[in-house]
Amino acid sequence: MKFELIGIKTKFIKVKENIFDVFCECLEEKGLKLEHNDVIAISSKIIALEQNLVIDLSSIPIHSNSKDFAKLTNLDPRFISLVIRESDIIYGGVNGALLTLRDGLLQANAGIDQSNTSKGTAILLPTNPNEYADFFKQKIQNKYSVDVSIIIVDSATRPLRRGTTGLCLGYSKDFPAVLDDRGSIDLLGNKMTITTRAIADNLATTANLVMGESNQRTPFAIIRGLPLNEWQNDFKTDINMKIAFTECLYFKNFTSTPLYSKSDE
Repeated sequence: MKFELIGIKTKFIKVKENIFDVFCECLEEKGLKLEHNDVIAISSKIIALEQNLVIDLSSIPIHSNSKDFAKLTNLDPRFISLVIRESDIIYGGVNGALLTLRDGLLQANAGIDQSNTSKGTAILLPTNPNEYADFFKQKIQNKYSVDVSIIIVDSATRPLRRGTTGLCLGYSKDFPAVLDDRGSIDLLGNKMTITTRAIADNLATTANLVMGESNQRTPFAIIRGLPLNEWQNDFKTDINMKIAFTECLYFKNFTSTPLYSKSDE
């Protein structure tokens, strides 16, 4: 298999700016044409900007637990109060981050970001990423008459590994986000019993190579040449990217009492 990865640089995107218009302008400026089965990766941050999810930290009430968590993380108490507000569970922390669970996703600081935003503010994760991916896909289809897939990309860390990788927050309808290899036979005739492939997360990591994390100004990427038709034939729509605690290799084996749980309030 051979595929192509195309990063798309943009101007600095402002709050409430229409990012579909920005995307189309960039395609025209760079002479790029979309093709059937392209996968378009979109940074979650610019969607949050369009949705006006930039929070003035001075408006956030101080939570009763924030000072203790600030000692643990060296983070601003108001930022921590926002993290607490957005988290379902907080398990612990290190310098610079709290380990949180939000909507079934394990992330640092509930996915809240203070990079590339004005001092004293923070950016939340976008709302309804799957719906947004469907919306963007339909806009592409209406304007360019091509059938593409959309993935919404954020970053995350993995246990005992340094550095960030890509994380897919949402994807357009019928995209083969996870492929189930259970029951297939390997090269030596062994039956696969537990393996599923995280296609959406792997592509999010691929896109992250050109999108970057700091000043790259590349919030879009096109991934071209993937065997989407083949993958879609193998795709089972009942396979979800998220799994239960009891199925998770980490959570099933490493359990601890959370520092904070929204359900206890």
